[in-house]
Amino acid sequence: MIALHLDATYGESNTWKEFACCFLDLHRFEEDRMSMCLNSNEGVNKQRGYSISFNRISKIFTDGISGKTWRFRSRWWLTRHFSQNILRSEIASGDFELLTYKAASASHIYGPEFEYVVKARMCLDDKDKDLFSFFLIHMQNSIGIYSNFDKK
Repeated sequence: MIALHLDATYGESNTWKEFACCFLDLHRFEEDRMSMCLNSNEGVNKQRGYSISFNRISKIFTDGISGKTWRFRSRWWLTRHFSQNILRSEIASGDFELLTYKAASASHIYGPEFEYVVKARMCLDDKDKDLFSFFLIHMQNSIGIYSNFDKK
């Protein structure tokens, strides 16, 4: 629902904060996306083993209609929320809360190497320590869903 709200508005800092925290919560439950299967080989040397399958990115972001929606949204938001002009404007306004929470969200969507995230980090480095800590936690635990779309 937060993503739909951000589709319709530019969002305030508290909305972006909540959105980023949703991604962090998903990251914390990544063991839910791990599966293990017993493999058995037929024949004389009956060996048993296990195969483990793990996907860091929840299927809600990649499969079906929801996956198509997130693919479109991620591409659209590059210009709607995370363009270089918007970044410059946000830095100039001095609203570091908004910049922090949007950059944390962008890190989850596009990865920590995304230009908006990198430039926000440089700007926030010598500002509010609490905001910077929040931002670093999200950067270190980002999933980069957009980068997964190139593989499909």
